[in-house]
Amino acid sequence: MGSIAELANGLDLVVESVPEKLDLKLAVLREIEQRQPVLIAKTSALSVDALSGAIGDRGRFFGMHFFNPVWSLPLVEIIRVCPPPMTPLPRPCVSCATLPALPHRVLI
Repeated sequence: MGSIAELANGLDLVVESVPEKLDLKLAVLREIEQRQPVLIAKTSALSVDALSGAIGDRGRFFGMHFFNPVWSLPLVEIIRVCPPPMTPLPRPCVSCATLPALPHRVLI
């Protein structure tokens, strides 16, 4: 994907995966958020609460962290903002455990 403008319209879920630079991630998240998908930020170092500042509806925002090394630790963590909204996890977050060729247990 070259740019956010190239994303298809009507996506239910977008997983952001840019370098771990807060300003960069916030800019990307703000732009994607306008399309109103469930939005997952892939991060291992940045605060999900800090990243959620770019999102209008925090109930659609989650962090995702694959434990390292990915090939030998089949575990992915889904992180909610604090305090978590009183909404159930969207199906795309729960179904990340079924990623093709990458079976992961999910910690929420």
